[in-house]
Amino acid sequence: MKSSEETDPFYQALSTCLANSLSGPTWHIARTTEPPPGMLLVTGTQDLAGFVVGDRGAPRKTYEDTYESFMGLYRNHVREWDPLSLAFVFCPIALAEEDEEFWISVEGDTRFCRKFVIQAELDPQRLQRSLLRLPFVPFDRADTVSLGRPVAAQDLLRASGVSAELADRLVSTRSSEDAIADSCLSRDAVTVQTAEAVALRRSEWPSSASSGKRIISLDVSEFRAYRGSHSFDLSADLTVLYGPNGLGKTSLFDAIDFACTGRLGRFASRAGRGPTPLKLVRHLDAQGETQVRMTVGECLGKSAAVIRRGDRWDRATVDQAPTDRKGLLQWLGCGEGSETVDRVENLERLFRSCHLFGQDYQALLAQFRDSSQLETDIVARMLALEDYVRGSRKACQVADVVARRGGELRTKRDEAAQKLRTMEEMRSEIRAGLQDAGSPEAIGRAAAAVAKGLSVVLGVTVCAPDGFTADHVREWRTEAVGASSRLRTLVAEVGQIESRLPETLAAKQKMPRVQARLAESRAGVTALSRDRAALLKAAGDLRQHYDATLDAIERTRKEQEGLTWLAKAGERLTALDGSTQQFTSVLAVERAKMDEARRNLAESGRNRREIEEATAAHVALLNQARTRLATLRVVAENAVLWNDWRTALARNDAMLRELSHCRDENSRQRQLTSEQLEGAQELSRKADEHLRTVASAQARLAAILGQVAEFVRDATCPTCGSDLGTRERLLAAIAARTGGVPDEQMSAAANSERLRQDVATSAERAQSLAREEERLGAEIRVAQEQRDKLSALSADFEARLRAAELPTSFDQLGEVVKRRVIAEEEQTRSLEERVTALQAQRDGVMQAGAALERAVAALNVSISSAQNGLGQVQRETEGLRNEAQRRGILLQPDNLDLPGGIAALGKTLDDATRGAEGTQAKLKEQERLVVEMSESLAKSASALQDLERDETDIRERVSRHEEALARNGLPMDSTPEQLREARAQAAARLATCDATTAEINAIEQMLMASARTAELVAIEAELSKRTDEIRALDQEISRCGRWRECFVSIGGVLDRTRSAAVDGYTTGLGPTVSVLQQRLRPVFGFGELHIQSSEGNLRAVVDRAGKELVPTDFFSESQKQVLMLSLFLAIASTQTWSSFAPVLLDDPVTHFDDLNAYAFVELIRGLLTGHSGVPRQFVISTCDERLYQMIRQQFAPLKSRVNYYEFRSIGSGGPVYDFLAGT
Repeated sequence: MKSSEETDPFYQALSTCLANSLSGPTWHIARTTEPPPGMLLVTGTQDLAGFVVGDRGAPRKTYEDTYESFMGLYRNHVREWDPLSLAFVFCPIALAEEDEEFWISVEGDTRFCRKFVIQAELDPQRLQRSLLRLPFVPFDRADTVSLGRPVAAQDLLRASGVSAELADRLVSTRSSEDAIADSCLSRDAVTVQTAEAVALRRSEWPSSASSGKRIISLDVSEFRAYRGSHSFDLSADLTVLYGPNGLGKTSLFDAIDFACTGRLGRFASRAGRGPTPLKLVRHLDAQGETQVRMTVGECLGKSAAVIRRGDRWDRATVDQAPTDRKGLLQWLGCGEGSETVDRVENLERLFRSCHLFGQDYQALLAQFRDSSQLETDIVARMLALEDYVRGSRKACQVADVVARRGGELRTKRDEAAQKLRTMEEMRSEIRAGLQDAGSPEAIGRAAAAVAKGLSVVLGVTVCAPDGFTADHVREWRTEAVGASSRLRTLVAEVGQIESRLPETLAAKQKMPRVQARLAESRAGVTALSRDRAALLKAAGDLRQHYDATLDAIERTRKEQEGLTWLAKAGERLTALDGSTQQFTSVLAVERAKMDEARRNLAESGRNRREIEEATAAHVALLNQARTRLATLRVVAENAVLWNDWRTALARNDAMLRELSHCRDENSRQRQLTSEQLEGAQELSRKADEHLRTVASAQARLAAILGQVAEFVRDATCPTCGSDLGTRERLLAAIAARTGGVPDEQMSAAANSERLRQDVATSAERAQSLAREEERLGAEIRVAQEQRDKLSALSADFEARLRAAELPTSFDQLGEVVKRRVIAEEEQTRSLEERVTALQAQRDGVMQAGAALERAVAALNVSISSAQNGLGQVQRETEGLRNEAQRRGILLQPDNLDLPGGIAALGKTLDDATRGAEGTQAKLKEQERLVVEMSESLAKSASALQDLERDETDIRERVSRHEEALARNGLPMDSTPEQLREARAQAAARLATCDATTAEINAIEQMLMASARTAELVAIEAELSKRTDEIRALDQEISRCGRWRECFVSIGGVLDRTRSAAVDGYTTGLGPTVSVLQQRLRPVFGFGELHIQSSEGNLRAVVDRAGKELVPTDFFSESQKQVLMLSLFLAIASTQTWSSFAPVLLDDPVTHFDDLNAYAFVELIRGLLTGHSGVPRQFVISTCDERLYQMIRQQFAPLKSRVNYYEFRSIGSGGPVYDFLAGT
């Protein structure tokens, strides 16, 4: 590609941005001088990328040309470039919408190398952000915002003025809402201060990367899938666990989770209702103790052993120093001497949210799949803010409980106030009664007045007794009440009788007239009924005569129609016979033509099949020739590569022989060393025995010398008789003569020590030789794997050569292939020409056959038309015969001429019709008279019913009047004046009765004055008690109101702080999530991903042509999982609370295709090799063989920084696995 004024500025901007991002001696950035000139090559220790800027004119053509040139550069530098990870980055100046499908296919093509399409930019910031998509561009902490976390909700509440006890009960799950409300309502409410200023505490990463803690090793015993003891080396930067599901990979993550937290996070939702921690972690067939030992190291070289037992899940030891769950999590996350007061539950969730991507995140994906939104509970789990959510909810629930208690207290107060008002009214009544109380004389006078009044009311003499008591009062009240009720009824009924008296008198006067009219109406109705019956009988006779006339007319008309139809049928039958003969002759001619056309069509079909068979045979030959030609071309293209394979295979065989020789020599040396070790051990054993023998002899000699000393009494030797002068000189001479035994003992001891050193040296050499043999075995296995691959490739290529009947000699292959290609091309052209000729001949035959088929179709139509005409004639003839049979007529030629009979029947029909019309007129007149008489009869019957109802009404009204007079003792002929007088007398008696009742009540009050006084005292005391009770209730209601405001304020403080933390997360980590999602795999046609927060919820949206769209409406399952994985890695990459290095990914690529999986591997490689801050340590499990092989290929240059565990099966002792070191 030629440089131009248009593309040079973009190359310059691209070079500057890459230089800023890829600073350091390991990266080299330069423009190429080889074709295509101007391409920007970026070379690192593991990566090589070619950058090309596409012009505006024809970006597709530019891409295809430059990509082909990039592959040409690879062929020219294959030895230097082959170990590197290649990428081709095309940077068009403008991305047109019509080219979108093409760019999608470019990025999805993983053949030869990864390809990226990034729009060229002159703006450094936009270009820098676009380049972050590339896996080899370091993802540095300077490009992200650190994720801070608020203080624990309990600490925030303390800072807000809430007591430590209340803060603990709100945040924990141990106390219910009712219990908290009961505890708080017993004391005064607190004032919640605004403490958001202290809420957003941010811890920082340690100043040195050396403070990060890493897992060195993990030892498990009787833990879940692992029976017995198992040890795992996790010291590498990346440890990959590969194998089918159900073989114990997740149990390894559970062991790390249990060692750090004392719990299993994926069973957290079953807390309180599931098995105990020991039952969850212990192997079902365990015999020994369940224990996890995790060795944790730091970059400074220090290490510590964390041990947690299954039966003591809440306690652990760090270098034999006991600690609880909270202390261990603080030590892992914040280091020694850290001062954090987070609850242990918060620390536990923080640990998992930052370090463990497991089944919990897969559950989050299920909710995100439906709405592109994560609810408050899920967000709280991800960001470890569950203490805020739980505290806020419980505060709101306690506020509701307090409000409900306040409502109950207000209801109770209202009831007490109502009772207080009732008692005050009773007190007023009692006081009024006590004021009216009089002397016994007054009571006697009142009793006399009551007796007089009762005498008037009852109409009998009533006397007041001398000793007037309450019983007399109750008796008089009963009589007065009964009399009052009777008098009120009397007054009401007399008034009603008086008001209805004029109507009753008028009804009595009307009664004779109604009875007379009723008799006349009954006689008229009877006469009308007789006349109507006579008219009905005459009309019936006329109807019968008319019906008979109509029947005769109908019979005559049918006879006339039958004769007319018979005449027409004869004519039609004659015409149908002629049509039948005509259609029969036409059908015979057309069938003869059809037979001839079918014979011609069969002949054409045979010719076409012969041509098609010949064409198929030539096409098969052509395909075979093309296949041979393609094979020859593939052979020509790969011949050099095959030769390289054979050369590499020869070098590999030589290396294998050398390694095998070294291993055999090492085995021989090891055997010799083992034999020497056994000989040295045997000599050492004999030397020890000799030493023991010498020591025993020395002991016996010392005993003998002691005996000799006792035996010697003078200076004369007992053996030789020499006199040495003194006894002491003699004993010294004897000791000197026997001094060889100690010297021998010392020599034996020295010899034994020397042999022990020889044994130790031989043992060390044996161990060294064993390690060397193990290393050689690993190298032989790797070399054997490489040889197997090369052998398979070479064997496959040679099989193709043999199948193509080509020589397997590289020197002869080129010329033979060239000649064969020319011959096969010539044969292919010949076959193609012959096939074209046969196809043209087949087309001509097919056209002729089509013409014959059209002729046959036309004849079929003609024959079908003739057959249809003949069938129609036959059906019509059969129809005439059936109709004649139905009419009872014989279709014969001699009875078809009937004009005379038809004319006679017509005259008879006219006469009968005129007679029927006269009868019909008379019948209508008679029916009219019947209708008129029926109407008159109905009117008369209605009038009769009205008169009968009037008579019944009058009788009932008079009867009710007489019953009321009799019931009240009034004469039947009472006048209005008499009724008014009777009502006035009853009203006067009623007034007297009411006055007498009032006097009786007054007497009762006088008699009950003393009892009412005592009742008044009791009511006064009860009123005072009720007043105190209402005052206390008012205080409790006020306290409930203050506590409710307090808990509402607590919930508000927690909600605002949590919302601020979530808003900070979306603001700071939204771009980071977008970058990670773009690295894993961008979604073409959509812009950057944005994370939004609303009331504690998280929502993901993407840009599309200036609009915000919901990803779940358009993303695939793998794209959704990419988004969830990006969320987790963003948190793990930017969190600042923990210096614990491991990131645990349990089967993270469930729905990934090849491109997604490749991008995931490159992302992990970039995080391992290009990220600053606390050094990362990844542990990844997968059951995807494709992903496993990609990891092994991409991470091969890292060597010792990567370890692999291959899980093969599971047996009685637990999982069976192989450890493969990265070297």
